[in-house]
Amino acid sequence: MLFFPSITFGLIGAEVFPWAILYVLYRIRSISARLFPLSALMIISVLATTYNFQGQLIGESIRSFVAYANPILLLLILARTSEREIHRLVNVLKYVLVGLLTFGIIQSSGLIQFVDPFVKALVPRGGAEEFGGGRGIMLLSTEPSRAAFEMIFLYSAWRTITTLRSSKIVLTDILFALFIVGIVKSAVGLALISLYLFFIYRSKLILLIIIFAPIFLSMFIDTRAVSIAVELASKASPTEAFELLFNASGFRLVSIISAYYSGFTSLIGSGVGAWPISSIDAMNAAGFSADEISYFVYFGDSEFKGIRPTSYVANIALDMGIVGVACLMYLLIPFIMRAWVCGVSLRPLLGLFLFSIFFYGAVGNPIPWLALILATRYCEVRNSDQNFVNYASNKSHFTVQT
Repeated sequence: MLFFPSITFGLIGAEVFPWAILYVLYRIRSISARLFPLSALMIISVLATTYNFQGQLIGESIRSFVAYANPILLLLILARTSEREIHRLVNVLKYVLVGLLTFGIIQSSGLIQFVDPFVKALVPRGGAEEFGGGRGIMLLSTEPSRAAFEMIFLYSAWRTITTLRSSKIVLTDILFALFIVGIVKSAVGLALISLYLFFIYRSKLILLIIIFAPIFLSMFIDTRAVSIAVELASKASPTEAFELLFNASGFRLVSIISAYYSGFTSLIGSGVGAWPISSIDAMNAAGFSADEISYFVYFGDSEFKGIRPTSYVANIALDMGIVGVACLMYLLIPFIMRAWVCGVSLRPLLGLFLFSIFFYGAVGNPIPWLALILATRYCEVRNSDQNFVNYASNKSHFTVQT
């Protein structure tokens, strides 16, 4: 269930079930001391929010605390778990990826509408049919953008550890990109897969775009993702392009920008769980106007309403300020360095992970963290085994020469 965070069975109101915390409680033997500064600050912040708002936001404080803990604890546990467990989870990842790709293709065909009640029982906001409005399938998630987000991380983890030859891996990249653009049909998915492929191919990506862009446009011009990309490219000035992107993102960009503005002008933030109020204050302080942002015009009657920032670090900044972000970086930097030194193959996934925690992604969603730590641990084990083989070979050769 670690790989299906949106499956809640309707047991809780949140969109992400804390399966990772349940896994951690089963597996935990010890915990890193680096977690102490962040966890202590978080507990103090929850108590402060409860006191300042006289307990009115205690439910949100608890939900926020659990959302923060869900991926962080999973990262810490898997960073120190056994090699056997890592191999087991990597095998599960492969089966899940193949299963979701197969389910997605079948789902897009429209032939399994009869399982819609079953899917909704698993994911109350999900469904077996296309989302509509130019957007595609949701898989076992709450919306196409989240489905694309999770699939891209699962694919990138698999791609990091696969032993396929370069010619075959290029083909799988193309097919997977077609899946995201043509079946999931998510603008967020298009942006993320483009970013990930840029990390991998860089200058070669330009050639791929020249070759395959006409095919993409002709096949998927009616999808929301491609239509936004075409409209974005047609804008005459960067200002117009930014305005289009700003409104197309809904509340995402405004939530991120205002959260960072508020967080980096505050030492300890507004308090864990206070986002229904603090996010409105942050948007006003950042100089945004609700009647100029399409999302709030349609869903807020041209007035701001409380929204959670759509990234982990942005939430930390809003809730716990500069100190909170510093404590988080103190915890994460060793894992970032471990991923970096694993080799070039892991760095595109690392770049995608950093982008997600700073700019996009549900706070409690463990998929990016799970993908990164599984790929890191797997590569560490593989590198250590290869080093041992090289050492044994050299030692044997030295003995023979002697």
